[in-house]
Amino acid sequence: MKLAITVWEDRISPLCDTARSLLIAEVDRKGVREEGRITIEADTPAARVSKLMSHGVDILICGAITESLSVLMKRHAIQVIPFVKGSVNSVLDAFSRQKLKNSEFQMPGCGSGRKRHFRRRLGNRRGRSQNLFNL
Repeated sequence: MKLAITVWEDRISPLCDTARSLLIAEVDRKGVREEGRITIEADTPAARVSKLMSHGVDILICGAITESLSVLMKRHAIQVIPFVKGSVNSVLDAFSRQKLKNSEFQMPGCGSGRKRHFRRRLGNRRGRSQNLFNL
């Protein structure tokens, strides 16, 4: 199985859609072996997916990703593990030990990847609550 990680310097790139570098690794029973880094010069989501497919990528680990790119990846059978932060080496190690879901690798504000709904309630003069906004 082939794994790709969006890279910025030695860390996970904060936004997949603008990442210019990918680390490609082979994953098997023996562990994770880095194969090398490639440059992405694609500006469209389709071109990015095409680049990953040309390298046989099955799984992409990245920071934030737009919904349109994520959906396109899934349509082409590329599993996306989004909202990951940290050094590339730490993330590779955590992936190989199945510990990538630990909070230390989650981008701030992304929680567990589920959408969260917040409500703010303030009391009015009659003691009733008002729902001021629902995000």
